[in-house]
Amino acid sequence: MVKLLTAIHSGFPRIGDIASEQKLRFEIQKWEKKEITDADLHNTENEVIKEIVSIEEEYLDIVTDGLIKWYDPVSHLLKKTNGVKINGLIRFFDTNFYYRQPIIEDSPSANGTELEEEISLLRSITKKQTKGVITGPVTLTELSLRKDKDLTADKVLENITNILANEVKNAGVDYLQIDDPQIAITDLNQSLINKMYEKITKSANTKTILSVYFVDGLNIAGFLNNLPVDIVGIDTTYSPNFFNRLKTHNISKSLQLGIVDARNTALEDADELANQLKIFLNDYNRGELILSPSASLEYLPRSNAISKLKILSDLKSKLK
Repeated sequence: MVKLLTAIHSGFPRIGDIASEQKLRFEIQKWEKKEITDADLHNTENEVIKEIVSIEEEYLDIVTDGLIKWYDPVSHLLKKTNGVKINGLIRFFDTNFYYRQPIIEDSPSANGTELEEEISLLRSITKKQTKGVITGPVTLTELSLRKDKDLTADKVLENITNILANEVKNAGVDYLQIDDPQIAITDLNQSLINKMYEKITKSANTKTILSVYFVDGLNIAGFLNNLPVDIVGIDTTYSPNFFNRLKTHNISKSLQLGIVDARNTALEDADELANQLKIFLNDYNRGELILSPSASLEYLPRSNAISKLKILSDLKSKLK
């Protein structure tokens, strides 16, 4: 019997559609003007996280903190790293969102962690299953700029992997998701990537999900299946004719299907998705199947993001 679960992918809109949901925006503006302290901003972020988790709990089996404290998916985990300077804004894949590009000036090394505090808060405010999220080592390596040309991509990958392994050590969540979309288009050595993932997943000591989005993950299905993770997450919106094509790809691991589009305000038809998944589940013999948005929901207005979560909840009900 397949264990069917629903989950948020990673992030959730920090700012809502009405005035009462925009307090974080105003507090950030005050913080930038030095009108409030770091602690004041931190407290507001924690309040927003509690609100977001409450929304998630209504619809989902697995929750995150919405990545509310993340400025972007690239600079967040590297901003305190030795040997790294955070620079100007670069477009994140083909989205209208930007990330602050890390400049690798010397061999990166850990200087504190971000994840432990985020997970501690999440676990304290929910009884649902929890998921921690990090950006993967390949994406962090390839979206950073190496200032020292003698510092090879392979070496940076190894250094960043060590930082991430330290970050996730005994993560304390039910699932750790590694968002690594660049892995689908990288030229880095696959054997080295495999070794780096083994180091991270062993350190995390929990179920791990490798999530690939904004790219067609089925193009590297064999490689993803061989990586030392428990679950492979695929953005079905970037994989045309996904269910038919999946039949010809040998993925034996459990799947997290990004089944609702995190970048499109149009709402999916739960009945239509249920019909597709019922056929798919006839041949699905893995331990669990997680249904999620295709990527972070931060690309949508909050009202649309909530509607997407409701679709996942309705979809699960139709599949029981």
